[in-house]
Amino acid sequence: MTIKTKILAGFSVILSLALFLGGYNLLGYRSIGDAVENIEYSKFFALLEIQHRKWNEGLASVFLKEDLSEMAIELDHTKCRMGRFLYSDEAKRFVEHLPTMAPLLEELKPVHKDLHDSAGEIGALWFTQDPQNQRAAKKIYQDKTLPSLSKIADLLNRMSSELEKLATGSAANLSETVKGRTTLSGVLLGLILLFGAVAAFLIGRSITKALSAVIGDLNVASKALNTAGKEIAGGSVQVAQGASEQAASLEQTSSAMEELASQSKDNADAAQHTFEAAGSMKTGLQTASKQAENALSLSGKACGASERGVLSMQKISDSLKEVDQASQEVMDIIELINEITHETKMLATNAAIEAARAGEQGKGFAVVANEVSKLAENSKAAAKKINDIVKLNAQKAQSGKDQAEEGNRVLNEIHQLSTQSKELVAQIVQANQSLFSQASELESLAEQINRTSLQQSQGTSEVSRAIVEMDEITQSNASAAEQSASSSEGLKEQSDALQATIDRLVQLIEGGGSGSGQPTAHPTSAGIQRLRLPSA
Repeated sequence: MTIKTKILAGFSVILSLALFLGGYNLLGYRSIGDAVENIEYSKFFALLEIQHRKWNEGLASVFLKEDLSEMAIELDHTKCRMGRFLYSDEAKRFVEHLPTMAPLLEELKPVHKDLHDSAGEIGALWFTQDPQNQRAAKKIYQDKTLPSLSKIADLLNRMSSELEKLATGSAANLSETVKGRTTLSGVLLGLILLFGAVAAFLIGRSITKALSAVIGDLNVASKALNTAGKEIAGGSVQVAQGASEQAASLEQTSSAMEELASQSKDNADAAQHTFEAAGSMKTGLQTASKQAENALSLSGKACGASERGVLSMQKISDSLKEVDQASQEVMDIIELINEITHETKMLATNAAIEAARAGEQGKGFAVVANEVSKLAENSKAAAKKINDIVKLNAQKAQSGKDQAEEGNRVLNEIHQLSTQSKELVAQIVQANQSLFSQASELESLAEQINRTSLQQSQGTSEVSRAIVEMDEITQSNASAAEQSASSSEGLKEQSDALQATIDRLVQLIEGGGSGSGQPTAHPTSAGIQRLRLPSA
């Protein structure tokens, strides 16, 4: 498996776990919203019952106050608060949320209409000031208004009881759900952090191991080139010395012909060895260049993979931030629940006071007020417990966000080191190319020396006719030897520059180093042979 594949696989698993954790928590928050909505509807229906009992008090005041000329109550059943709710889109959403409430709402509509219609009939008869009509109005109140009001109270009580059961069950289930989700979230968060740390360690170790192997090969190649340069320089010096001796022997051509022929042969052999050494050096340089190019490609892949790792870790950090924001929203909802329960308890207290004032007729309403007060206390206790659990979840999410930011910082450092490694390997590639050019030039010069030496050896039989020509050839040999020595010095300088670059790369990967300036030992690559020239 390549380094790129390892990085992509590791961060894919981390990202998948983080997305699963976020989605899992969002489902839990939706359950909280459903519980809050049930509590709000329960409060709303209790308020509707209180309003209609006050509406009935306003209607009954017509029989007690003779100076009234009109009723100060709403007669249109579609304009009171209950009527606006029954015939609105809000009622449709309520039925979609709780389909079991649909029959009760449909049963409530005609009863509610009869209640308001009876008030209109009572007003039409009562304000005629006819005693017989007023008695009929009271009969309508007894036979139609009060039964309708009682039926409405019964239906509202049934809906409130159903909502109370749902709210109580939701609160209990919600507490267990939030607790379970908090535990699972902590486990998943720990797995994400553990997997991220292991992935970062394994990826870093893989990159370091691969680059160390390449550095070992380059280090061996650099030493071999340095040794080859020294030996080539020695061979070039020997060639120059031979040329000088050959020029001196021209003055004694007649007596030293045999010595000159031997020296020419030695020059040819040395040039041949130089030519062979230059060819071996070119082969080594080609191998080193290929490995340096492979290292450059590997560094580029590692750099790109680490950059994608930084982006993936940033996404994880953003996801944890969203989880933290969602937790804050839940805490705001809990605060709203506390306010709602407080208002509900106040309403229940006011309702109990009104029921006490109503006397015998308010007993049933007092029971409702007491139940609403208990519901508010239960809701407040459940909200406090949920708030404590959500706070704990928010603290864990914050801890996960801090760890994700630390992981992002570490990956940024890995990315920077990968970029620096890529730049250093690119410098090594350039140095190898320069060395290859120098070796090609050296090979050409050695071949030229070899040809010239052969020509010189063949011309020994015609010394008398070719003294001038032999002198020119000897001078040419000396010049070529000097060029060969100069090229060897350039080769040595390039080899030293390559070794310095390798040392910098080793220090970058393995740390500050010992400060001794000595290259780190690495295994020798099987594809690189140590170059050695035979002595001339």
